[in-house]
Amino acid sequence: MTLSHRTIKIASATVIAILIAQFLNLNYSVSAGIIAILSVLDTKKSSVLTALQRIASTVLALTIATVLFRIIGFHIIVFGVYLLFYVPLAYRFTLQSGIAPCSVLVTHLLLEKQTSLPWILNELALMMIGAGVAILFNLYMPSKASQIILLREQVETQM
Repeated sequence: MTLSHRTIKIASATVIAILIAQFLNLNYSVSAGIIAILSVLDTKKSSVLTALQRIASTVLALTIATVLFRIIGFHIIVFGVYLLFYVPLAYRFTLQSGIAPCSVLVTHLLLEKQTSLPWILNELALMMIGAGVAILFNLYMPSKASQIILLREQVETQM
């Protein structure tokens, strides 16, 4: 994928993810765009795999954060404790691609001092929109087949 092609994909996916999140009246809708930026990858397979890992990682992160915030309270120190639990578990279950974006989603709960169902659903929706839009944009990958055939013919001619 060329740089210009990648740039257009990232810019378009970001804006569309934010617009969808805004249309759905989600809080922190810009986060859906940031997740889209992080989710536009080089191949269709890697995009889908990473998106699924990030969604699973979001469930893990929000579960840990909810338990800790409800038991200990909404403090920065608790966010650090969340990371002490979440990061090793994310690596253990091969979900580390979600560490940064999921931790941003957890900070929304910290800032709002809320772990109610509407807030949890808001954060899940932000992840699904950002990752989902990125997948849609990654479904189109320009084919390199014609280039490969041309190069093969050149090599055969030179041989």
